[in-house]
Amino acid sequence: MAGRTGEEGAGRGTPFRIDVERGDGRVVVIVAGELDLATSPLLVREVTGELSNPVTSLAIDLGAVTFLDSSGLEAVLTVRRDAQERGVPFTLASVSRVVRTVLDLNGLNDILSRTDRPPS
Repeated sequence: MAGRTGEEGAGRGTPFRIDVERGDGRVVVIVAGELDLATSPLLVREVTGELSNPVTSLAIDLGAVTFLDSSGLEAVLTVRRDAQERGVPFTLASVSRVVRTVLDLNGLNDILSRTDRPPS
């Protein structure tokens, strides 16, 4: 659902937001704010809903994520697995420096393919 604003993450005060862009079967889920224990279920729920429709590809844009904890990372891995189980190609688009650092520290750069998404 486009333009959903969720809860604030872990008390840091940065609003969490999910927007969805759809076109020709392609879905881009744009996440902003803190992706953590409080907000990661919202991402999983949103993507699960999108994958219940015909989807030819799924990209998660984490370019505006300001904080990512292990729960947020698990949510990204969960939606990746869910997409793969449905045969839907999955990529990360436009990761923030915070996300890039977490991926690097956890050795996930080879597992999670990334694309550079042009600004909207």
